[in-house]
Amino acid sequence: MKNRGLGYERSLLLLLGSLSMFLYGTIYSWSIFIEPLETEFSWSRSQVTMAYSIGMVALYIGMTLHGVLASKKSSRYSMLLGASLILAGYSTASRIGPDMQDIARLLVLWLSYGVCGGLGVGICYNGWLTTVVERLPDRPGLASGLLLMGMGIGGFASAQAADLMIRSFLGWRHTLLVFGLLMGMMSLLSIGFLAHVTKDTSSLRLVKQAGSDVGPSEMLRKKSFWAFMLWKMVLLCSGSAVIGQAARIAADAGASPSVSSVAVGLLSIGNAVSRVVFGVLADKMGQRKTMLSLASVMLVASLVLAGTYQMKIPATVAVCLFLFGICYGGSITISPNYIRSMYGYKYLKTNIGVSSLISCIPTLAVSSLIGAIKTTTGSYASFFWIVTGTSILSIWFAIGASPSVDPATRGRTSP
Repeated sequence: MKNRGLGYERSLLLLLGSLSMFLYGTIYSWSIFIEPLETEFSWSRSQVTMAYSIGMVALYIGMTLHGVLASKKSSRYSMLLGASLILAGYSTASRIGPDMQDIARLLVLWLSYGVCGGLGVGICYNGWLTTVVERLPDRPGLASGLLLMGMGIGGFASAQAADLMIRSFLGWRHTLLVFGLLMGMMSLLSIGFLAHVTKDTSSLRLVKQAGSDVGPSEMLRKKSFWAFMLWKMVLLCSGSAVIGQAARIAADAGASPSVSSVAVGLLSIGNAVSRVVFGVLADKMGQRKTMLSLASVMLVASLVLAGTYQMKIPATVAVCLFLFGICYGGSITISPNYIRSMYGYKYLKTNIGVSSLISCIPTLAVSSLIGAIKTTTGSYASFFWIVTGTSILSIWFAIGASPSVDPATRGRTSP
């Protein structure tokens, strides 16, 4: 009965975790709110998108903050704070009114949606992710992959839902409020469940741990960690930049609006599905082989995209965008599993937060770089050639990041 109970509990943990992450994915639907905000308040595109940029930085900070609060207080306390920030941030942003001064409206938007909303989502995101990885140590790749796929699908689905809701009688204010209420209430409901979920000690015994747990300060001194971060940033930054420009890239290659939409859809599918696929592969093959596989896919995708984009072959460009989505989603799934396998469970929450925070600024910088290259040269081709070069380096980074981790033991190897 005990084993059956644990099986039911693990399944419920994955189900609720995936649903929660699906809702957290609504933070990626901000582009749908840009037009109505610009129309109502006469804001510039850069002013409105600044809220999203602030939100992304705050999300990474929130992930780190969860690790600190969970260690010093408790995960329950941290999740409660995260849920409160989401509810406060989204409800305040939805109340921005025409009677306020323009600069005051902007500041309220940046602080409420950006700072409060981003921090709250980051805290709750890390709370769910680390709990699931800790509670399912025999299948960490599959577990984290399912959760992260939920967030990827949530970002795509919420954008479609937001568009319909805003165009209906709800408008942007009530749509934003509904999203905040769904995320906040789900986070509050999760607190009690996560606090009482059972740690599967039978699975923990399957994990042969070599070496000791490594804290964030020691992790930052490891050459293997920085090799991993360089590998991750090549895939993460390149993928993020292309995601933000995918429709325009396809259109520049000669795709019609309908084909461009298909290309964006393929990228989203690749992003979502790869999170589970490469999570499972990491469980089966180990970290090094999985990282090398992703780096190789990125190299091929960027090389082919650089050529077919200039030759204006829309079908091939769409396939390459699909591969970029695979690399982006796969790198996100590998990250928590690499941190767990190399540096242990004890500081997992903080270590994941620190590694995510380090990725934040480069990701935003590269997303700006692709736009600057397009503006300066009138083409994305130079960016694709840059990615091709860095993809070659990412293969070397993958080799330096980790010795081969035995997938049968799924243990940690001291770097």
